[in-house]
Amino acid sequence: MREIVVYGVPGSPYLRSALLALHEKGAPYRLAVLGRDIEARSEDHLRRHPFGRVPILEHGDFRLYETQAIVRYLDAVLPGPALQPQEPCTAARMNQIAGIVDWYVFPAISVGITAERFLSQRFWNRGPDEANIAQARTAKPMSAVAMKTLRQRVQSMEVASMEPWKGSTQESRYRAD
Repeated sequence: MREIVVYGVPGSPYLRSALLALHEKGAPYRLAVLGRDIEARSEDHLRRHPFGRVPILEHGDFRLYETQAIVRYLDAVLPGPALQPQEPCTAARMNQIAGIVDWYVFPAISVGITAERFLSQRFWNRGPDEANIAQARTAKPMSAVAMKTLRQRVQSMEVASMEPWKGSTQESRYRAD
């Protein structure tokens, strides 16, 4: 089997999503840990991902970035349990929920407040940017709509299908650089 390498910064929820997909598939992989923001913006990294983000997947000579694309690719090429529903309406709802989280929940809640308060010093060598936090607080109505929408979506589906991590018996099979 071709080696799978995932590049990312520990603590990234997007990296965690890609690693969770590999874990659920029971696939061995190597985690190439990227350091602070400076390394993530290096020329080497920008050749892997033109927007300087994470994660990046290398599967042999195939390279892919963007978390949702990575997870769907892994689901398609690796044996193991399906990561997405086969029924079209349920699959569409799954994609809708992923989009809501990516576009509304994560930017409004996680990036604007959580990242500034808890990650800025560790990863960006600076204190919290109060202007970013204030801007995120003004986006609160958007985050409230996003959370209400997610609750409605989850309530309309079987809870078990929304919690694939519960009951997993897979062991992690990775090695870090």
